[in-house]
Amino acid sequence: MTQLPLNNILQQIQQEIEIDIQGHGKASIRATARLAGVSDMALRKAFNSANLEPSELAIKLMEQGFSGANLSDWSGIGIPDIAVSTILEYFAFDAGRYCTEQAKLAYKAFAAVGIRTWMQQIKGWQESKEYVNLQQPSVKDISEAISSVFCMGTVEPNLVQGLIANEIGKAYPQLKIRWKQ
Repeated sequence: MTQLPLNNILQQIQQEIEIDIQGHGKASIRATARLAGVSDMALRKAFNSANLEPSELAIKLMEQGFSGANLSDWSGIGIPDIAVSTILEYFAFDAGRYCTEQAKLAYKAFAAVGIRTWMQQIKGWQESKEYVNLQQPSVKDISEAISSVFCMGTVEPNLVQGLIANEIGKAYPQLKIRWKQ
């Protein structure tokens, strides 16, 4: 394949990269092939061999935790960012006579940034504040916290119990009782 400057390739493949809500990137087979300086058919052949007689690349990907079935699906769903890194490493250093200068350049360029971070940056992805998972206090925690503050004998016990019930209702709206009047 013709070697293009890395910046040109990055511009060309930007539309072939996706980032999911958790920040995990996927690249098309064509985009990955361009980065590695190989044909997309070479990658498809390696992926399709995974279940029968795995190629060296397929074996390397399976050693990274990807199954043969996953590799076959990548034509339609894209190649996970971690697998893109493994593919670049393979064609940069481990592919023997099939090693490419393009893969070496791309691998070195991404070594400092990381494939996932780069994909997130070019797509403008930022971690969603909605996914910050704060642990909800248990009913027991709410009850004990309020009781420890207000049960020093200075506050009417029914008021304390009402406050506890109110705060539990806020934390767990599904537990609210609807009174018929």
